[in-house]
Amino acid sequence: MRLYFALSYSPFSEMAWVKETGIKRVLLSYHVIGNKKVTEGHINKHKNNYEFFLDSGAFSAFTKKVKIDIDKYADFIKKTKEFWKVYATLDVIGDWKATKDNTVYLEKQGLSPLPVFHYKSPIKELERLATSYPYIALGGLVPLAKQADTLRKWLDYCYRYLLPQIKKRQLKVHGFGVNSLWAWKRYPFYSVDSTSWNQGSKYGRVKMMKDFTWTTADKNNIYDVQRFFRDKNWKVRTEQNIKIYLKAEKLVTELWEKRGIKWNE
Repeated sequence: MRLYFALSYSPFSEMAWVKETGIKRVLLSYHVIGNKKVTEGHINKHKNNYEFFLDSGAFSAFTKKVKIDIDKYADFIKKTKEFWKVYATLDVIGDWKATKDNTVYLEKQGLSPLPVFHYKSPIKELERLATSYPYIALGGLVPLAKQADTLRKWLDYCYRYLLPQIKKRQLKVHGFGVNSLWAWKRYPFYSVDSTSWNQGSKYGRVKMMKDFTWTTADKNNIYDVQRFFRDKNWKVRTEQNIKIYLKAEKLVTELWEKRGIKWNE
């Protein structure tokens, strides 16, 4: 499994310092960086440090009631295409037909965007994507992060159609915002992205791991307090989260290889 660390708060400053932590893959949002004049220079500066994934940022734009111009998005990709390992289509939240139309439109521009299948979209559309593309994404899942039962039922439903294609022709599946370790162990995602690694600085949440299960550092435990919760110690917390996420990425990859699923790169 390939884990992309989503840089969303201050992406350029984050790129500058997390390169020493072992991160090799990052996800950037067009909604965040698309209108910044310095974007190309920053990415070029770090092109040898990271593998870049470009997300349209449609969900963030939707929550802020901002519309992303598809022609500007297409032009941005064309201008910076050399930097991206993968770039996602411009999805439309709650409208699978418009999402499909946007993918077709970008393809007619000579681009090869990653198509996205959203939560509660018709399963026929998932079947079409799973048999027509080598790499697809499951989206619209962030609101389900705290609804494990609902997320599990939906992913179980999707993987009934995806698993045969994964086994048959190595279909690759990306999970947008799928941060849960239980989900990584339950479903053979080719790739996922996460913003939760940054909760050490924003919320003071520190990931630990025991018996291949995530736990949280205890603010009542003096040892954890000394390591992670001193004032102005946000980088230590963030570095711990990165360490645990990278460890989980490795363990999950090995787990699926033992189960017989390994992608030929």
